[in-house]
Amino acid sequence: MILNNPFTLSSTSQARFRLGAVVLLSLSVVGCGGKADDGTGTTDSSTTDTETYDSGTVLGGYVAGTITSPTGEPVTGARVTLCAEFCRVNISLEDGSYRFDGIADDEFAFDVEVPDEHWPTILFPLVLTRESETVVDLQMHALGDEATIPDSAAELELLPSIYVTIGFDNIDPGFTDPETASASHPSTWEWEPLVGLSEPIAGVWYLEPWEVKALGDSLQFRVGNEWGWEAGAEVSGVVASYDDKGWLDVGGLVVSEDGQWITSVEGVSGLPILSTLVIFDSTP
Repeated sequence: MILNNPFTLSSTSQARFRLGAVVLLSLSVVGCGGKADDGTGTTDSSTTDTETYDSGTVLGGYVAGTITSPTGEPVTGARVTLCAEFCRVNISLEDGSYRFDGIADDEFAFDVEVPDEHWPTILFPLVLTRESETVVDLQMHALGDEATIPDSAAELELLPSIYVTIGFDNIDPGFTDPETASASHPSTWEWEPLVGLSEPIAGVWYLEPWEVKALGDSLQFRVGNEWGWEAGAEVSGVVASYDDKGWLDVGGLVVSEDGQWITSVEGVSGLPILSTLVIFDSTP
């Protein structure tokens, strides 16, 4: 079942969006992917707009919001990381709330990890300024069934809407030790004003194991042609990168001859990493 999960983003212009995802934050300066200074991941987020970035830039504004479960309860213990030149990490409070005070003019990698292994890790880049006053309320949703990663690459059904060719011989798991792969596919989103994408979004998938990179050639994949695009039509997509704090091009994609799938092309396109995948509506 695909859930319609609300996402709202408010700023001084009171723009509103929807997104099926999660989020939380507060202030702590740590190494990327590390824990907070006190070892608990909790901080008091008591900074003011007179705080300075490590470059000496005056900070201002904030990012704040609440994270809830698929059924609307607050999510406690979720971890958000906001990285640019350094990283901030926080654990969501009992009411699901978070807050970062003191924002620099910069590009950030923004990711959220939750205690429930059946919910995805969400990653996307954010471009913020010290004038940013942003409220992001996010509701989680569940991953699909787990597929065991084989030793030799094989096409795995992560959802009825997405298949990825993956195995331990074509991925670099890095510091992780994954055994399974899975995905989720939110049915609603309006990301363009938030993440600065250049084309309209057609579809979004969250892919686990998060941040596992292709070893050598990109991972081949196909997604269901739920938009009814004509056979042979060409489209494109991107995938979020923690390292690059931005979007990586997945290359040209094509609608299959039977019109059922949007497919990558071996040697031309594919997934350089497992993360937040976006397919653009770039058909005429």
